Amino acid sequence: MDKKVIVVLVVAVLLAAGAAAFMLLPKSGKSSDVDVELEIFGNADKDGKVDSADAKLVSDYIKAEKDGDQKAIAEIKSKMSLRFADANCDGSINQADVDQINAVAEGKQKYLWLLDGFGNEKKIKAGASKIGCEYFANTELCLILGLADRIHAVDYAPYIYKDFYFDSQKAATVKSLGNMNEPNYDEVNKVGIDILLTFYNKQYDAKQDKIYNCDVLYLGCYLPDITNTEKSSFVQGVLKAGYVFNVVDRATDYINWLLDYRDQLLGIANSIPEADKPTIMAATYGSAYFNDGTNTTVTVYKLADPIGQGIKLGGGHNVVDDVDEKDITKDGTNGITVNIDTVLGTKTNVEYILLHMVKYTYGGSEQVSTPHHGHIYSVADEEKSGELKAALQKMENLDMVEDYMDIYLIAGEFRNGCTAGVLLGAYIGSMFNPDAYKSIDPQKMTQEYYDWMGIKGKTPGVDSIYVYP
Repeated sequence: MDKKVIVVLVVAVLLAAGAAAFMLLPKSGKSSDVDVELEIFGNADKDGKVDSADAKLVSDYIKAEKDGDQKAIAEIKSKMSLRFADANCDGSINQADVDQINAVAEGKQKYLWLLDGFGNEKKIKAGASKIGCEYFANTELCLILGLADRIHAVDYAPYIYKDFYFDSQKAATVKSLGNMNEPNYDEVNKVGIDILLTFYNKQYDAKQDKIYNCDVLYLGCYLPDITNTEKSSFVQGVLKAGYVFNVVDRATDYINWLLDYRDQLLGIANSIPEADKPTIMAATYGSAYFNDGTNTTVTVYKLADPIGQGIKLGGGHNVVDDVDEKDITKDGTNGITVNIDTVLGTKTNVEYILLHMVKYTYGGSEQVSTPHHGHIYSVADEEKSGELKAALQKMENLDMVEDYMDIYLIAGEFRNGCTAGVLLGAYIGSMFNPDAYKSIDPQKMTQEYYDWMGIKGKTPGVDSIYVYP
């Protein structure tokens, strides 16, 4: 069983007893194990790390094969992944694989073979010094892993945020990759990066072919599934990045921090009877019906999306679960598209509407009609401009929005950053289930997240607005 799932059960018991104490950041400096089957070649024993135990297991297998010891071979095979024991991915298991495993365990590998976020085998040069980051999740991940000095360039949106993400010296030197949804490859090649962490599969193969002397890697942070550790591409992606950049302990520490909070939130959510969970609908501000009300369709986020994860962790009931299959006009990975009266009509009982905002897009454009928000928009800014206030009033005046429905505008960072819905879950729980989530402090969590990224001199809720009102 997933170790983190076991922890959730313990959390539920502690909460029932009124005692919930957690160590949020490792005190010893030694990382705890994360109970996943790490998808890095060399992880022969199918646990969450590559270490000397893997090297010994492969050595024992090679010896058993040489000796023809069928009993030993069978015993080792019951414990070992033959696929991942082939650490250099050459189709055979031999001493070269043992050497590769030892090199990975010691952080001395020249190359790393792994599965990317799509399950493709990739060979990556280790220890890249000039990292290119697409969009917020990859930029924030590299900051979290302590790689600010190795971030050479970022794409359009995080470049606009450079004065938030980097100190003044780094902000002055970090380069722009421009629009990486439709890249100008001539300009990208002039930037000169060693590795590109890509946002998702848009032009994935083309980027690998057209960006010279550069590894292109999708880590898998786009669809987190953070409520299921073993199947979470997000968890895998952060851990893989730890090996790619030789910061394994830091990556493991961050995942443990995130999963500790996940466990707290999920433990509380699971303690709330389903009938008592508020019904929440999440869509995108400025899209379809939630633009000017003339388009009668809406795309509503599913559990697979970070926003759907946040609803679950915050003890909410997602309106997606109330929609009949026959009413779905399009069923995508992240959400379903339906007529607006399907989710805001008599068939459901939506109490809260979350509208996800994107000001600066992955497609390299500014959504002028979308209000400023998030990391780089302060309370003072809002008091001066009133952008969020005006946007909220516009949404509240839409015909299908009833008086009993409360609308909240939520920052794009919740979906496109590197917290996989956990931070959003904390805000949702505190806002919509305040009694159950009274032990949760979203502002404190956000400040800790700033600390992970190395953000100095910023106060969440003062220098930033993530939820409005």
